[in-house]
Amino acid sequence: MKSFNRIRRLNGVVSDFINENGLDNITIADIGADHGYLAELLSRNEKISKVIATDISKKCLEKTEKLVADFKLDKVETMLGDGLEPIERVDIVVVAGVGGYEIIKMLNYQNITKSGEKKSRFFIFEPSKNTVELRQFLIEKNMAILRDFIIESGGRFYSIIVVDTEKENTVEKNIFNLYFGRDNDVSNPEFIGFLKFELELLDFMKNLTKEQIENDENTKNKYEIFMLANKILKERQGE
Repeated sequence: MKSFNRIRRLNGVVSDFINENGLDNITIADIGADHGYLAELLSRNEKISKVIATDISKKCLEKTEKLVADFKLDKVETMLGDGLEPIERVDIVVVAGVGGYEIIKMLNYQNITKSGEKKSRFFIFEPSKNTVELRQFLIEKNMAILRDFIIESGGRFYSIIVVDTEKENTVEKNIFNLYFGRDNDVSNPEFIGFLKFELELLDFMKNLTKEQIENDENTKNKYEIFMLANKILKERQGE
C-alpha cells in the first residue's frame, strides 16, 4: 500500500508540473494505481479532465473501483492490464512505487524510447528501487530529464524523475547525476537527510580494505556513493 503522505507529495509534484507548463484540460494515467489514492487526488484537480487508473492486479484494481464508486469520482476510469498496454494517448503518465528495472521494461516493451507520441509526451516516475539504472537508461536513450530530485515521507526517501520524450537529453552522465539526481543540492534539507541516511547504511565501508572494494563491482559502486556523500556533506559544513 502506498503511504498517503507520499501520495500527497506526488500529487503536488504533478500539480506543480501542470501549472508550470500551462497545461489544461489534460488526461493523465496512473500506472499501478493500487488503492486509487493518487487517482482520487488527481481527479480533484480542475485542470485534469480525465484520470485513467490502471493495474495489472484485478484485486488491486477492485480497490480503486470501490474508491471511485464510494466517492463518485466521475473523472476516473479504471483499466486492467500490464504497464502502459491498456492506455492509448494521454498527456501525462505517472508510474510510482515500481522498480527501475520494471519501468525500463515497460518503456522498452511499449517502444516509448522510439515513439514517445505513442502513449504520452510526459512521464513522472517515482521508482521504488534501481533508480541509478533507470537514470542511466533514460540518459542513454536520449530522453530529456526535466527534473530529478528527492522527497522524504515517513522517514523514507523517494526520487522523482520527470521526463519529456519529445526533447533530447541534456543531463550529463556523471556520478552525481546517476546516484543522486541532477536537481538535488545542499540547500534542500530532504536531500541532506537522504545523504545522511545513505552514509548510515554504508558506514561499514570505513572498515573495508582497498582490495575488498576493488575486487567487487557492487562494493566499488557503493564505495563511490559513500565517498561522494561524505564529500558533499563536508563541503556543506565548510570543511
